[in-house]
Amino acid sequence: MKKSIIYMLTIGLFSLISCDDSEPEVEPNDDNFPFRIVLDTDEGAALPSEEDYGLEVKFADYLGELPHEPITISYAFSDMKDSFEDNVSIDKITYKVELDDCEYEREIAFTDADFTLNVDPDLGTVPDEYEIEFSLPGNDDTEGGFVFELTSISSSANVSLNQAMTFEYEVLENDVAGEWVMLVNSEEQFDTFKEVFGHINGDLLSLSYADITGEIKLEFEFDEMKIEVKLTDPEIEEVCEDGETEEEEVHLEIEGEYDAEDGDLEIEGDHVVDNDGIAEELGYSIEASYEVGGGQLMITFYQILDEDNYEAGEALFTSENGITLTFQQD
Repeated sequence: MKKSIIYMLTIGLFSLISCDDSEPEVEPNDDNFPFRIVLDTDEGAALPSEEDYGLEVKFADYLGELPHEPITISYAFSDMKDSFEDNVSIDKITYKVELDDCEYEREIAFTDADFTLNVDPDLGTVPDEYEIEFSLPGNDDTEGGFVFELTSISSSANVSLNQAMTFEYEVLENDVAGEWVMLVNSEEQFDTFKEVFGHINGDLLSLSYADITGEIKLEFEFDEMKIEVKLTDPEIEEVCEDGETEEEEVHLEIEGEYDAEDGDLEIEGDHVVDNDGIAEELGYSIEASYEVGGGQLMITFYQILDEDNYEAGEALFTSENGITLTFQQD
């Protein structure tokens, strides 16, 4: 079962110090700033059938080395509603260490009330990031949600919790959520797809129908979407995990954030353009509408803008009647 990942960031607290230009030798004293654990988001969601959900924690910008002392963090579940009442827990807490170009996963022990970040023998410090994996009901008719909170911290290291440490999870009820697939059966059908998305992915324009397997996947998660075009001759990437090397296929992907409500769909993200031989990243925005029914998702695309083309008449793509692409539920 695919995990949805929500990120929690541990951010160093930096103060604003005003320095006179006439005294360039004045430097801030950064030695005593604590590491502070804060939540990057206060909510998340996934499909009813999801069996697990990963919540990531990490140290962001910090000065010097990470703590050399154990850090114990207490936590609590609350507001468990419907299917989640007494039916959600932490399954495992893990972090990864890279040694000799290979990634190794290691587990962190926990109780039903807290867990401790110990100093890793290979890192010499506590891990810089780790993942808390929740065990969920995982049924097609799962309803409700829960609240997870980091409540207190104990350590001889200079580290503390932020005031707001609450994360709320709920079942994703968005009607476009999930995985969809479009089977492309002709060059003409693929050209229609490229007419829309070729404007935000230059690599797509260089492909022909013979270069793809005929399967285009579309996935809507909590607030992110991803399109994957399966290639007949994909790039092969070697990935080493826990001492074993595997080959993974790398296909063409388009990613963005979306908002879907009452038949209206907006997608925003970044795309790379060539600006006189220099690769430049620009934000894009897509306006579309959608219909869901009978196991199908029909999306009609009307306009695509980017940061260089926001004026009237300068859209990357525009169609008064729209171009409709039909996906089947996967």
